[in-house]
Amino acid sequence: MLRKLIWAGILSAIGMLIWRNRLQREQFSIRDKVIVVTGASGDIGRAICHAFAAQGGLIVLTGRQPATLHPIAAEIEAQYGVDTLVVPADVTVDSDLQRLVQTVEQHFGRIDVLVNQASDLLGGPLEELNPRRVRDLLYVNLVGAIRLTQLVLPGMLKRRHGHIVNVSSMVSLICPPGMAVYAGSRLGINAFSDSLRRELHGTGVNVSYMMPGWTRNTTFLRVDEDDMRESGILNPLIYVDPPAVVAQGIVDAVRFNRAEVLFGGPLVTVGATFARIFPGLYDLYYDHIGDRTEMLHVFRQMGWNE
Repeated sequence: MLRKLIWAGILSAIGMLIWRNRLQREQFSIRDKVIVVTGASGDIGRAICHAFAAQGGLIVLTGRQPATLHPIAAEIEAQYGVDTLVVPADVTVDSDLQRLVQTVEQHFGRIDVLVNQASDLLGGPLEELNPRRVRDLLYVNLVGAIRLTQLVLPGMLKRRHGHIVNVSSMVSLICPPGMAVYAGSRLGINAFSDSLRRELHGTGVNVSYMMPGWTRNTTFLRVDEDDMRESGILNPLIYVDPPAVVAQGIVDAVRFNRAEVLFGGPLVTVGATFARIFPGLYDLYYDHIGDRTEMLHVFRQMGWNE
């Protein structure tokens, strides 16, 4: 019976991969479109800005670190010859989000693509987590994305054209121990995206969500890779993607209107399928392959709890 379930999961995962990567016609040209990227000063945010600029997009960089945003904007203009706009904003502050949308619409006249990429990370046993940090993470990862989408959506609906991209995580599907709050915030983004996509069907506004796996960015580099392997978090079948791979996946999701994209390799796809269909069976992975104690140690290092 177990063997049949495993084969069913593998075949389902292969089918999902074929469906997600099937040949599609481009539905959305990036050239001269206004792209707003939150969290643009981070490694993934910067890569997203570059990937859209390489396709001729007009890039709006926003985040809490203007000193970092301006050099990124300058390198994009120099490399791709496209217009950029820097608008410092905190996604947890409503007045900042209103000012962001107003500034972009005054400067470019519209917003064609919104990439909700701003993110926070918090790891470790739930009972140890600082309640203030829990609240902050939920506002950055979920509430801020929902609110900014609310502000951008009326203009897109009026023009009957636009795309919302919400950056989630593979953690939302495999839900490892020590990531309860982070996984919850990311699963919330998935559900928000699915519901909104169905709500907006036929309006000309599309919605996608991205689920990056382990990505070689500043957060990942806080942790020793050997510790990740010993805990069972990493193995040869789980990819560690550079930010550019995630960024290109996001651009392609907009161009080809892909509802969701999961990164991280075949084992992540199989694991995500099992975790959704057979959650109790997937628990066996953490019982017999992973090391819960070591995982908690690794995730403590990844997420700030101060």
